[in-house]
Amino acid sequence: MNNLPKIDPNNLEQHLNKAELVQKTAEQITKDFALFGVDFSFSGETLDAYPELLHSLAEKISVLMETDDNRLSSILYQIDIKESELFAPRHELPNHSPIEVMAHQIIFRELKKVIYRQYFK
Repeated sequence: MNNLPKIDPNNLEQHLNKAELVQKTAEQITKDFALFGVDFSFSGETLDAYPELLHSLAEKISVLMETDDNRLSSILYQIDIKESELFAPRHELPNHSPIEVMAHQIIFRELKKVIYRQYFK
């Protein structure tokens, strides 16, 4: 396991410039949110994938925080994000709101799943 690919959470763009990774990451996010009845869609455009995913997720998170925070907690559990991980990178993303940091963590975790699946294929 020492040869696992390293993924820098502060530089997701380097991975999200590959169309296949972008699409599979968006599909994983869509799948995990759908398990809890939350629609998530992605345009499929890879040029600005990270900002689009970040913005879309931040909107979904904001709505869930206002309307159904238990569902949001269940989604985060499904994605495998611990509460301590949600705000840990806050100092690394100082120009982002707490909701955007949460969205960033979701993208990061889903991207890791995709990359590790490809690695172990």
